[in-house]
Amino acid sequence: MIDFIGKRRYSFAASALVMAIGLILFAFMGINLDIQFEGGSIFEFQIRNADFVTAEAEALVRDAIGRSCSVQKLQAYSGEGITLLRIQISKSEGDLTGEERSALIDAFYDDARFHVDRDTEINVQYVDPSMGDEMRNNGIMAVAASSLMIIVYIAIRFRRTSGFSAGVTIVVGLLHDAVVVIAFYVLFRIPINDSFIAAILTILGYSANDTIVIYDRVRENVRKMPKAESADIVNKSINQSLTRTINTSATTIVTVAIVFAFAKAFNIQSLVDFTIPLILGFTTGIYSSLFICSPLWVMWLDYRKGRKRARGKGLRAKPR
Repeated sequence: MIDFIGKRRYSFAASALVMAIGLILFAFMGINLDIQFEGGSIFEFQIRNADFVTAEAEALVRDAIGRSCSVQKLQAYSGEGITLLRIQISKSEGDLTGEERSALIDAFYDDARFHVDRDTEINVQYVDPSMGDEMRNNGIMAVAASSLMIIVYIAIRFRRTSGFSAGVTIVVGLLHDAVVVIAFYVLFRIPINDSFIAAILTILGYSANDTIVIYDRVRENVRKMPKAESADIVNKSINQSLTRTINTSATTIVTVAIVFAFAKAFNIQSLVDFTIPLILGFTTGIYSSLFICSPLWVMWLDYRKGRKRARGKGLRAKPR
């Protein structure tokens, strides 16, 4: 039997190190927000060359208007040999002027590498940052509401085995998973968009379910082992649930990875944006269920038992 609780110092130290690195990266590099949150301009060109490198388009925009941008190949019309090219320019450096818009469009018309047909209509969109602010605030509220509902549900379901503490430790594990995923996005400068928020909410639900399975086994073992220590009960419960946890999570991760590979192969960017955080979150969810939530719950239960013993000794010591 693996002693998960006994190794909690190592797991806590590893998690603290990763989260500290994430906070340092966030402090020095910041979060790379998608244009949905920052606002800006989106240009979509239909081009007849799918073999170009996105760096070529980024360099062309810099040479034309002196702005940085993000470039995506969104969709290929194989029958007509046309690829949809999306250029996103954030308004962090200010709004594009009419001259800059015209210069950017002319640059793609004139560059023979992209084969942009002058007769095709160019789709230009302007994104208001206030919409992104509202979306971001709603996303944060959704995460907070989900966490609160998880605590309430666990507190009711496990009320005979310190349900409130179980719910709090689950939410701590979920926050750990979210911070690790965000640190990955900061490190690799992946833009955070609405798909990321949807993925985080999905991760919260899935990781909580993993931990609930372990806690449910703990509740059964408490009745079977009434005189055992909390660490022994939780250790046994984790080992009994280990095969199920690994098999279920591995199957889910492989399935999501296949969706990611499919989306990457066919340039379905919305699916790529959604599956990347899912793969990361589901992987860290296994770790947090085994090495974060369960040991924290044991520490909480032992702390409560210690306080009860101390209170009992104090009462016995009082003179009549």
